[in-house]
Amino acid sequence: LEEAVLPSVAEMAWGRPVMLLTATQRLIATWFVKTCCVCEYIDVEPGRHIPWAHYEQIHVRRTSPPDWCQVWFGTARLPPAEFGVRLTQWRCEAVTLPGLDGTPDIGWLGTLRVGPIVLQALGCATRPTRMNRLDLRGGLIQIWPPAQHAVSFPRRPHVTFEQILSAPATRTAAASRSDGQAG
Repeated sequence: LEEAVLPSVAEMAWGRPVMLLTATQRLIATWFVKTCCVCEYIDVEPGRHIPWAHYEQIHVRRTSPPDWCQVWFGTARLPPAEFGVRLTQWRCEAVTLPGLDGTPDIGWLGTLRVGPIVLQALGCATRPTRMNRLDLRGGLIQIWPPAQHAVSFPRRPHVTFEQILSAPATRTAAASRSDGQAG
């Protein structure tokens, strides 16, 4: 999976224009959800925010995100001098989602920034998620389930890590990490 996404992710990390077709969007979305699972496994406690069913589906499928997940993609505002620097920020948290019958459901929200690339995923183990990110005026675009045939990078308008953390859902717990590494 890493080898499949590396060419596109590397170009985007350097701030170079990339056109992501539907198949590449699916692979990047899968890679991102898998990365959230790995980060949670290392940093917190496996299954604390992301349900075990999503870990298992990633392991079995390997090429598509788990059921009932949405993934968005955007561009962070960075000075060109910082392109290619592997500054990463990651956060995974439990969120309360409005339930279909009025009873709240617990979901998870994962957010990652690698250089100028920002990704966000929302998942729920009990039902499909349907959240829009219109609050960011086009700063994030849905890549899973695919909303468009092709998505361009870099995206406009740019977003900050803090802006995308302000998802319209209620947070119940969180784990986060920031690493600055010159690359």
